[in-house]
Amino acid sequence: MNAQMKIGELQAGMKKGSHAWCIGEQLKEICSREPESSRLVEQDLENKEMGLEACARKFEEWAAKHRDGNKACITPWQAEKLIREFYGLPEPAAEETRSRLVNLLDYL
Repeated sequence: MNAQMKIGELQAGMKKGSHAWCIGEQLKEICSREPESSRLVEQDLENKEMGLEACARKFEEWAAKHRDGNKACITPWQAEKLIREFYGLPEPAAEETRSRLVNLLDYL
C-alpha cells in the first residue's frame, strides 16, 4: 500500500472538507509529485501519533501563535511548510518548484 492509499483510508473516517481531511489532500499532492516524500509519509502513517489529526493540531498551534485579533490565516505555502516539518519531508527540488509556476504567455 502506498502513502496516497493510506491517506485515503484515514480520510474515509473524516468529514469531507474538515481540517484534517484537507491536510490529507495537500499531503497526497506532495506525495504524488515527490516519490521520496511518499515513502517517508508511508512510514510515518504507520504510527498513530503521525496521523492527519495530529498534523492538524500542529496547524492549530501555529495559528494560535500567529493570530491577529481573533483571526488567523494559513496560506497554502505555509500549510505545505507545516506539513513538511511535521512529517520531516525535504524541501522540493528547484525544478519541482519551477514546474508548478504558470507562465501566462503560454496561454496567449
